[in-house]
Amino acid sequence: MPPTGLLYLHSQHMAIAGQRAIAGKRLLGFLRNESNSVITAHLVRNSDSLAGAHPNFSDDAIGVDELSESNIGVVYCEGGIESSLSQGGNAFGRSKKHKSRHS
Repeated sequence: MPPTGLLYLHSQHMAIAGQRAIAGKRLLGFLRNESNSVITAHLVRNSDSLAGAHPNFSDDAIGVDELSESNIGVVYCEGGIESSLSQGGNAFGRSKKHKSRHS
């Protein structure tokens, strides 16, 4: 059976922004109605690093192990993929300073 769950990564941390952390509340409500499972989180972290983390931090994060065991088929990133990556989207090793030789 193909994965049918959804991971909704919101752009602000719940402990800091409260319910304002999820900008797309109407979209999230629609997605909850359409999907059989929805997980919301601010970030995905190594499960070991979450084990000893403060609850205010870990409550708004999902561990890689938990994510792997879930039935996630779609990941939605508020603000786009670059807003969800560390260092402004340069996490994949490509810096804005470096241009491709083929461009």
